[in-house]
Amino acid sequence: MLRGTVTLLSVFACISLAFAADKNPVPLSKNYDIPIEKVYAAVVQVVSRDYNLKSSVKEGYSVSFYSGGQYPLVFSAICREADNKTVVSITVAQSMGNPQVFFVGKALDKGAAQFWAELDRAITLNQNLKSGSSEPARSEPAANDDSAQVMVKSCPDGADIALDGKFAGSTPSTFKIKSGDHSVRIELKGFLPWEKSLTIAPGGQITLNANLQREPPDAPQ
Repeated sequence: MLRGTVTLLSVFACISLAFAADKNPVPLSKNYDIPIEKVYAAVVQVVSRDYNLKSSVKEGYSVSFYSGGQYPLVFSAICREADNKTVVSITVAQSMGNPQVFFVGKALDKGAAQFWAELDRAITLNQNLKSGSSEPARSEPAANDDSAQVMVKSCPDGADIALDGKFAGSTPSTFKIKSGDHSVRIELKGFLPWEKSLTIAPGGQITLNANLQREPPDAPQ
């Protein structure tokens, strides 16, 4: 009995250490000495290029996006003015259909570090271009030449979205998707799955409306 208790305590100790190691050392807010409009524009630029955009509200200077990967998380970035600086704060939540429970802290840590690095790079690059430095114009390119905006809706809302077989979020959501052939599948418990294959042209805007049909009742035995 004592041996079992010691083993159990050891397990709890290991779990506690794992959670302690997951404590997020990466800052969840940063200050920038430039106007809020320019910081917000850089945030939208980074999210549109490197993430799956969920929503953006210019009036509130806020952007929501999916981190991607096997267990995507939903990040929100909010810009606000304070003490003559622009403060960017990020929060994270689990997206619907994401079964990941443990090590969310590590995913947040990694995602936050990557986001800050990309935002810092975008702001610096934008400032250099404005000041007329000799920074090569290769950064302008890439923006959205080979991608399109796809809005996915369903009736009812809250259905899981799978893009090319990978979970991408819940309806309604907006994504930046590279041009080419893609498949979209929408699922909601109690309703029949909805699927669509489409070819996306660069620079386009597409809206998919899935009118989900309820599953038929089981046939009587």
